[in-house]
Amino acid sequence: MSPSEDHEIPLELFRNRPELARKVATEVFGLDVPDDLCWQMGPETVTSLAPQQVTLDIALIGSSANNARRAIVHEVQRHAGAEELERISYSWPEYVTSIRRRFRCPTTIMAFCPNRTIARRIRTPMKTGHPGFDLVVLTYTPHDLKPIVDPDQARECPEWVILSAPAHADEEGPPALEAVAAALQATDEEYRGPYYDYVLKRLTDAARHTL
Repeated sequence: MSPSEDHEIPLELFRNRPELARKVATEVFGLDVPDDLCWQMGPETVTSLAPQQVTLDIALIGSSANNARRAIVHEVQRHAGAEELERISYSWPEYVTSIRRRFRCPTTIMAFCPNRTIARRIRTPMKTGHPGFDLVVLTYTPHDLKPIVDPDQARECPEWVILSAPAHADEEGPPALEAVAAALQATDEEYRGPYYDYVLKRLTDAARHTL
């Protein structure tokens, strides 16, 4: 699988179901995010002082009565080398402050990482230089998403299943893979093939054979 697919498929899951951001924020991180908001995609660029545009992965905006009440910036971060850590230490705080300024609502940044080592490194506080203003990104991996093994639940939130199943398939066994099948059946046909490939290539040989 090419690096672009590693990066883009997780983002596409959120683009297709923006309310997935709230589910991750509340169930993984325990954040208090209202459950009565209508979620939609926000801008994927922010304007810096240069002036120039800086591209973020995705921003998701939760609104009610046409007023933004919560924003979540979601990044997919697959590497955590020194150069990457330096780059994001300057850009990610800007994402948060720019989206917060634009929509005038509380803003959170989350990052999906392929493993816990990368997640831990990305979670290192990004020091801005101002006292008390260090950014700690909320990072998570497939292992942090609880497994779904009930087909009905899988159909309700197929994107969660696609992200989490590779981490839990061996432990949960066939029920986890049956949930994957149910999730794919509930997915639009144009996305079903890429999602299937994404899951399949992350399973062990035994789980892949069963699926």
